[in-house]
Amino acid sequence: MGNWKAPPLGIAQGGFRRSRSTLNQALCLVENCSILHQHHRITPTLAFLDIKSAYDTIDRDHIWQTLQPSVSLPLLALLCNLFDKVNIEVLLSNATSYRFSPATGVLQGSILSPFLYSIYINQLPALPRTQPIEEVPSTDTRRFAQSINCLLYADDVVLIAAP
Repeated sequence: MGNWKAPPLGIAQGGFRRSRSTLNQALCLVENCSILHQHHRITPTLAFLDIKSAYDTIDRDHIWQTLQPSVSLPLLALLCNLFDKVNIEVLLSNATSYRFSPATGVLQGSILSPFLYSIYINQLPALPRTQPIEEVPSTDTRRFAQSINCLLYADDVVLIAAP
């Protein structure tokens, strides 16, 4: 199906990467808070989010649109069929539920689901940014602190707000 390259994960995402752990993200959060406090005398407000049923609620159309420039049409069609054309039954105590087709989400237990979820959640850090960042040298701590206003580790999220 040819060579393809996955869309890059943003710097705020620590999950789904080799040699990155929740500890790395925790240290990054401490560093960001320290920079804001030491250089700007700002104490940030942090909001830790637990996204309920994260894998079950995502919009697959967003994933397919994001993958379209990077993936061949046959591979994209295969992925769409694997996730969009699914019927599920639940077997419990020798009783089978009715068949249903989930309209949203990625399948729990699929080896592709963490990758597809990462593509979806990768858009989150850019959403809170409504003001353009001033053009300042990259070594300026103001720009560094503003450029990461959200940290992710898979489906764990911390929002960082500085007044």
